[in-house]
Amino acid sequence: MKPVRILVGFAPGGFTDYCAIIPGASGVVGAGLARYLAAHRDWRVIGLARRAPRERLEYPVISVDLTDAAACRARLGGLTGVTHVLYCARAAHAAPVKEPIDVNVAMLRNVLDAVEPAAGGSEHVHILQGSKVYGSDLGPYKTPAKESDARVAENNWYYAQEDLLIERSRGKRWSWSASRPHAVTEREPGIARSIAKLIAVYAAISKELGEPLCFPGTAGSFNALYQCVDITLLARAIAWISTAPACANQAFNVTNGDFIRWANLWPSFAQFFGMHVGPVKTVCLAEAMADKAPVWDRIVRKHGLRRTPYDKATVWSYGDFNFRRGYDVMSCTLKLRQAGFGDCLDTGRMFLEHFAHFRQQHVIPRAARAASIVRTHGGVGMKKTFIAPPMLMPAVFMSQSSGTADYPERNQTDCC
Repeated sequence: MKPVRILVGFAPGGFTDYCAIIPGASGVVGAGLARYLAAHRDWRVIGLARRAPRERLEYPVISVDLTDAAACRARLGGLTGVTHVLYCARAAHAAPVKEPIDVNVAMLRNVLDAVEPAAGGSEHVHILQGSKVYGSDLGPYKTPAKESDARVAENNWYYAQEDLLIERSRGKRWSWSASRPHAVTEREPGIARSIAKLIAVYAAISKELGEPLCFPGTAGSFNALYQCVDITLLARAIAWISTAPACANQAFNVTNGDFIRWANLWPSFAQFFGMHVGPVKTVCLAEAMADKAPVWDRIVRKHGLRRTPYDKATVWSYGDFNFRRGYDVMSCTLKLRQAGFGDCLDTGRMFLEHFAHFRQQHVIPRAARAASIVRTHGGVGMKKTFIAPPMLMPAVFMSQSSGTADYPERNQTDCC
């Protein structure tokens, strides 16, 4: 197998400052990050994925199995101009099986073993983590979680990958960093693992069945504090963290910057979809929605939607993961803000903008002309009529970062 050789320093507009390879480029974060960076002339992007994409992209994608060390050396050994490894891959696993530590570490090591000898100009390796690093998946935990918090007793692959980078970067010219997002939300129609897409598909099916918009999780989760992050905001943060020298060898929580309660957002969701607000109706979505393919197909035909197979429309188990916790999930983002990256986003507005985009892209039905909404408080119903908005203005990032660049200039010393 011959190594792939790509002129990594040149872009249509001239030579670039950075060249990033993105392992896991077919995933939610990897694809969003690659798409974001490819739109900026300072970056040259090369995606890595197990299977080459069917669609034409703005950047090349190398097909390689990251669990195969020999294949990584053969396919990646010719990438001589790589400056950044933005690692977004994770080992395949079936929920709820615990994600394998050894395989995830080996995948990262295989990439570094292949790229580091060839890329003499390597500057930085960034790894994607998450709030599980604080034990958010194990039960109630200390909130808001801070990057300085002690590690939980139960080991996980985030710790192991971080330890690998700490050890491997000693005495080297390259540094490392980590981002810790939670509930990454994507609006691209082809991405199934997005909480916004899941809510939109769930609402469409519920409405077709004549049901109100019930919250499918637990009452505890309905009222608990929660957090999300928009994929574009996360991509901006990763670019910032990975290119600011003062951010070297650190981890940063990355969220929209606010906290939500599903109980507060659910009425606006129901209004958007032209539905009644239903009660909390705890179900296992992976089981309850397993037989709804005929309903979805009927919706697609009736409304002339893009043909999305039901098993590709959303990931119901991801909804169970997000909606069935009975405790707060909160990460403190002060470290990131104090370092200089002040971008934030109103999460409620983000969801509505994503829903509107799904309508515009013919993923879900367009709005009905009018509907009524009933919200019950203590058994007393209050009813009002509204006109469901056909489209909302796109969500606007609120930036407090200094300057206008999406990431620091090459010689800038301000941290993210």
